[in-house]
Amino acid sequence: AAEKLRITAPELCKLQICDGIIPEPPGGAHAGATWTSQEIKAAINETMDELTAMDTEELLKHRMHKFRKLGVFQEGVPIDPKKKVNMKKKEEKTVPRSSKAELEGEIEKLKQQILKAKESSTKPPEVALKNMIEKLKEEAYHEYSEAIRAMGLKDRLEMLREEVSKVNSKDRLMNPVLMDKIEKLKHELNQSLSAAPNYTILKYKLDMLKEVSTAKSLSKAATMKQEVNKKLSEIMGRPEIKEKLEALEAEVQSSGSSSFIDLDEGVKDKILKLKSEIELEMISALESLSLEVVVVKSNANPASLSVFKNNVDNLNEEINKTIEEVVNSSELKNMMELLKLEKAKAEAGNVESESKIEALQQQIKQRILEVISSSELKEKHQELKAEISEAIQSSGGANGSLQKETKHAEPMLEMNFA
Repeated sequence: AAEKLRITAPELCKLQICDGIIPEPPGGAHAGATWTSQEIKAAINETMDELTAMDTEELLKHRMHKFRKLGVFQEGVPIDPKKKVNMKKKEEKTVPRSSKAELEGEIEKLKQQILKAKESSTKPPEVALKNMIEKLKEEAYHEYSEAIRAMGLKDRLEMLREEVSKVNSKDRLMNPVLMDKIEKLKHELNQSLSAAPNYTILKYKLDMLKEVSTAKSLSKAATMKQEVNKKLSEIMGRPEIKEKLEALEAEVQSSGSSSFIDLDEGVKDKILKLKSEIELEMISALESLSLEVVVVKSNANPASLSVFKNNVDNLNEEINKTIEEVVNSSELKNMMELLKLEKAKAEAGNVESESKIEALQQQIKQRILEVISSSELKEKHQELKAEISEAIQSSGGANGSLQKETKHAEPMLEMNFA
């Protein structure tokens, strides 16, 4: 009814009968009394600041104009049409739009430059990538604006922008109604965007933007990888590091050990000491490249779980041997013979044999299961399970943190681009 009578707040603002709108939360002012009070107070303070700045004569003139506006509109009396003036409209800034063919040509040229840089191990064209990303962003924004205008959502979007900027400028709490409007407009835009006349070119430009942005990220990563490898080569090429590595290699070869676990404690300590020295040098080199280096200690115990492999194999062998003994027992052999006989009868058309076959199969399975679940095998299985569990817990907790640091815990490096 209020909308039909044109007495809603927006309509009264259009008629200049009221100066502004004091918003209220969903459900009415009583649903959010604190927030509503804050909005009323802000509106009163804003109006009072405006009126306080006027002198008496200016204030009377202001009120006179306000009451004149209130008395202008009469029910049933036609309103005069708006007066038009012959003035040149402000020219809107036009963004040069590239055609699909032009964009394809530019991007293909950029791809060739990246490929050439990769083959020659030179720096990729970062400036060209950056310029292309900026160009695609600008054109995609323009296409979005065209799509919004074509869908008739431009006025709503501009009104929302004004409301949001007004709230942000006064550091007030975001109006729940305003947030709801934003979400509704966003949902409506996403739903109807595919129906926009320029949707095809918009999607193409967005896809190109994504592709070029990915290429830039990969290019940056490749450049960084080259620099890191260069630093690592410099460190490993130092005479003192080379000398220590060669000495350790000779010592390991003379020991005849095939794995780190089999080495003597003295050799292990030398290896870990040299490793730590190289890692410290590498950390300094990476930090000089503006990289954030995080040292993470591995929760891997040198006493690997592979030591339990023999025990597991032995237990499996014992279980298989026990099953074989049961299968070769006279009791189970008789059951197998009966099963073969009943299957032959079933093939000959004996209906009763089917139920007997099922019963015999269940008896055979049950007998094998009883043997496997014997107290002796079960006890060995539980003991082995407990040993493996204890080894895992001693090397690292369930949350990934070290509960018990071993002497030869191996640290690892993780790098994050700053």
